[in-house]
Amino acid sequence: MSTGGPVLRLAGVSAGYGGSAVVRDIDLDVGVGEVVVVLGANGAGKTTTLLTAAGAVKPMAGTVQWRGVATTASLHRRARSGLRLVTEERSVFTRLSVADNLRIGRGSPSAALDLFPELAPLLGRPAGLLSGGEQQMLTLGRALSARPALLIADELSLGLAPLIVERLLTTVRDESRRSGMSALLVEQHIRPALAVADRGYVMRRGRIEFSGSADLLRSESAAIESTYLSRAAGVGPPTG
Repeated sequence: MSTGGPVLRLAGVSAGYGGSAVVRDIDLDVGVGEVVVVLGANGAGKTTTLLTAAGAVKPMAGTVQWRGVATTASLHRRARSGLRLVTEERSVFTRLSVADNLRIGRGSPSAALDLFPELAPLLGRPAGLLSGGEQQMLTLGRALSARPALLIADELSLGLAPLIVERLLTTVRDESRRSGMSALLVEQHIRPALAVADRGYVMRRGRIEFSGSADLLRSESAAIESTYLSRAAGVGPPTG
């Protein structure tokens, strides 16, 4: 649960690409120690919202506050001050070994192995030969081993078996509880995401349509899935 003011806040943010807005009037915040999930169908604008929050996309309007200060700093500058972004594409160097992938991160390889001991027998294996779930453990373990103030992760569950999804999301929640790390997660799958989240936002067609505690969203999960998370709910101008 949050123990302080927001580590990240988006206030009235609109953003997109090539002068065309994909998301509009986004108000979103993540408190210290909170796990917050953004839910929505494909094309709802979730990824664009995350990339804007991380500094990879500049807002067209509104303000992004990082650790209490309005900022337009780039992603790599925010990374130096405690932000880690895990993108939808698994960020592994396929020709390097698992051990070498861990060494090039800013964190401790041993800390990553503490989080995901499943990787220990694979240290000498090229990362490109790992399963999808193992690659995602490697990516997430490398990010978390740096002890970030905020983890931003896009679709950790994409294409993975339910048991692996639960393993990844539970690790994020446990690390948040242990260290006070905040997390902003984008997911399409409502139930596993809300099982680890404190709060959530639901997006449709580039706007936040609904928000509340994880308990509230769980109680409304059937309506949320049918109204906001069906394929048709994401149809419209937003593409990110």
